[in-house]
Amino acid sequence: MKQANSRKRPSAHQGGKDPKRQNVLKETPKRKSVPVTATQDEIEESGDESSQSYQEEEEELVDEMEKATVHEASGSKGAAFESHKAQKELLAQRKASKPNAEMVTEAKKLWNSARQRNLSKQEREVICKKLSDTVRGKIAEIASKHDSSRIIQTLVKYGRQQERDLVASELKGHYKALAQSKYSKFLVLKLIRYCPKHRSSLLSEFHGNVLRLLLHREAGHVISEAFELYSNANERSMLLREFYGKEVALFEPKKEGKQGIRGVLDGLEKERQRRILSSLKENIQSV
Repeated sequence: MKQANSRKRPSAHQGGKDPKRQNVLKETPKRKSVPVTATQDEIEESGDESSQSYQEEEEELVDEMEKATVHEASGSKGAAFESHKAQKELLAQRKASKPNAEMVTEAKKLWNSARQRNLSKQEREVICKKLSDTVRGKIAEIASKHDSSRIIQTLVKYGRQQERDLVASELKGHYKALAQSKYSKFLVLKLIRYCPKHRSSLLSEFHGNVLRLLLHREAGHVISEAFELYSNANERSMLLREFYGKEVALFEPKKEGKQGIRGVLDGLEKERQRRILSSLKENIQSV
């Protein structure tokens, strides 16, 4: 029996063929810095622009370093103090030029006193009475500002029922806009919480816009918290009414009562029930 040829292939230095190797050291082509279709003139122009912009950046950096060095050399604590003083004066002039500036300044002093924790109930009521007299007639104008809105919130939180009624009455007709503000939305929530007598009229101003307000970044928090924490059955049904579609909101606005969707569908023909349930499904999915 013939033995198989087990002769090994000679290596390269013994006269054999070079083994096939992958060219792993082959450099990958670099991405072109200019378009392929660009002409030589365009390439030269772009090179000139890049070098020019680099020189300009370098010159600007040198200028800034020189200015900083001169400022450090000539600067002193007195100069910094004078600059800071001038900035404070400019800021004070801008605040004074705003409407109701004097009234807001006086209200802030009372506000700082009213929110102190070591006050007795009688002392805080006296300060809140002075605060309500100060802002009377101007509450709607300052309620949406970031600083003065907190003043009105403190008045609603610590004031007596007379002060709360004053705030609620002056803001009547503005609740939808206030609920969409980043600052005054907290004031609306405090009125919903501390003024149950005005809650129904307040929530009625959202009628026709509940779905849109629910999707709003700020007002959605107001609607959801009012529904979950502070509203009674009738007020909740009023907020839910728009989910049932325009047909219910226009033609049968108070039919549901405390029964919700069952009260709406009761006694209606099948076609109207189908339309109402379809609107309810679409509105829930949109929210």
